[in-house]
Amino acid sequence: MKKLVIVLLLIGFVVFMTWDSEEKEVQKENNVQQIEKNIQPYLSD
Repeated sequence: MKKLVIVLLLIGFVVFMTWDSEEKEVQKENNVQQIEKNIQPYLSD
């Protein structure tokens, strides 16, 4: 569980550091949604 929290913090940090234009923001939201879908099986443990 700690590893998952660390991964989420790293993702959040990368998104924060790359904050830029609205187009990139929309792309990042899509990326975050995809990541959330990918990690959902691990959250149910």
